[in-house]
Amino acid sequence: MFWFILIGIDSSSTYTIYLGTHTLSNKNTPPSKKYTVKRVLPHPQYNSNNFLNDIALIFLNDDATINDDIRLACLPDYSSSSYPTS
Repeated sequence: MFWFILIGIDSSSTYTIYLGTHTLSNKNTPPSKKYTVKRVLPHPQYNSNNFLNDIALIFLNDDATINDDIRLACLPDYSSSSYPTS
């Protein structure tokens, strides 16, 4: 199980996540896989008036399979000042 990062919170929306696709026009063709969202955890200090902290973690209803088309993103350590390139 993995948590995903969502940017652009809209608490009134139902989210569908497509993994393995590069454009929305190809979202229903392989290797794209559609997932529904079980839970959205917005940043505790999210402000819908000015969109500060407009980020959330999402938890999928089903496990995502990591493969050549769906990979994990490398995020830097909180204290890091350099970022990974691959």
